[in-house]
Amino acid sequence: MARRGTSGEIVLLKAVEALQGERYLRLAEQRPANEAFLYGWLANRLG
Repeated sequence: MARRGTSGEIVLLKAVEALQGERYLRLAEQRPANEAFLYGWLANRLG
């Protein structure tokens, strides 16, 4: 971590958020009823 400083933490956080977003997309694709919630999930939990 010393070589990357705080940028390493930022990259890790973005990677985790990307995985979380992918999970929400998969849930919406598997069950159409969840599609109504997709925007809220992404807007409230990512970023």
